[in-house]
Amino acid sequence: MIATTYSLLISKTIGVSILILIILAIRPLILRYLNAKIAYTLWLMIPIFLMLPVNWFLVFDSAPSPSMTFLYGIRQFVSDNLMLVDNSASGIVQLVLGLWLSGLLVSLFMYWRQYQQLINSFEASDYQLLKSVYNEILFDNKAFKSITIVNSSLVKVPAVFGLVNPYLILPKKFSSYPVQKQSVILKHELFHIKRKDHQINVIKVLVKSIFWFNPLFHFSDRYFEADQELSCDFSVLNQLSKSEKKHYATAILDVVSVGNQNCLVSQWQYPSLIKERVNMLKNTNQKSWYGWATLIFSSMVLLMTSYVSYAKEESKEAVPAKIVQPIYPLNAAIKSLEGSVRFRFNIDKTGKPYDISVVSSTPGDMFVKNAQKALEQWHFKIKEVDGQRVKQIGMLYTMEFRLK
Repeated sequence: MIATTYSLLISKTIGVSILILIILAIRPLILRYLNAKIAYTLWLMIPIFLMLPVNWFLVFDSAPSPSMTFLYGIRQFVSDNLMLVDNSASGIVQLVLGLWLSGLLVSLFMYWRQYQQLINSFEASDYQLLKSVYNEILFDNKAFKSITIVNSSLVKVPAVFGLVNPYLILPKKFSSYPVQKQSVILKHELFHIKRKDHQINVIKVLVKSIFWFNPLFHFSDRYFEADQELSCDFSVLNQLSKSEKKHYATAILDVVSVGNQNCLVSQWQYPSLIKERVNMLKNTNQKSWYGWATLIFSSMVLLMTSYVSYAKEESKEAVPAKIVQPIYPLNAAIKSLEGSVRFRFNIDKTGKPYDISVVSSTPGDMFVKNAQKALEQWHFKIKEVDGQRVKQIGMLYTMEFRLK
């Protein structure tokens, strides 16, 4: 378990680091030639990658795998020369995981303290949402009722926050703003709520806590937040008239000039990127093919990143050291059916296969059950690197079933 966790942490760290670098590299081009909505969408590759199972990309691997043929009624030779080995994780691995877990707990505790401070600072607000603005953005009475409007001394600008139901945080003097200014600001914040950005920010906090040791996460945070705000601007601007766009730009400049002090809310807090935001207010380009291009590009990047992250130097040729004969299904024998099952699996430091999955089987799943039951009892030759036993990832093996 410890070794598996360590291997998974390393692989995921490599993968998300590659994704962040790719996103930051192409971000200027996306903002210039496409739009901020596309730039924000690309950040979704990170949680998608984190949720993908290890070696999912091997489903596209059609390379031949080692195989063994089993004949009906004939027993195979079984080798018992397996050498049992120690499967305990090294002291270094345990130390690294201990430090990582400590950092994770500290990071979560710090965010939890900020969460408590923010919640405790909330004061009930008597402000009433402009109904026309609400109808224009949300269209949903249930969503409207779930919004709680509050004031907070810790947040100086309009912002959205929440784990489940959203809080709309407004300055105490917000009702004294010109109605036009109130309207455009509310449209911006309500669109955050419509898009569930308050919950996306919670996920961001959890991911940053898991990878607290990776400086790329802390560096890229400002650009993620920038794209979140820019994409929100983009979506709202597409609903405004020419005169309303001018009011919107003025209101946004007033808000970002104040700044914000709490990193848990969905709001702009990097003054050095204000110029970029102002420039992007002029870009409302949107074409139908943008979405398809983003999907294709993201899929290719995820496939490439997964391959690089999990690729191992060792060969995928699994060499059995102990074999358990699979039972030839009686129904198949009666029907004179032959077939094969191709497996993908990992091998631990004792040579035992785990995470077994079926890549392909013919005919149907006729031979799968018996073949997998046998494979689970096999042991394979152990690979060593610099005298140390290592796990083997993404191994392929095919069992063929033939009649006499």
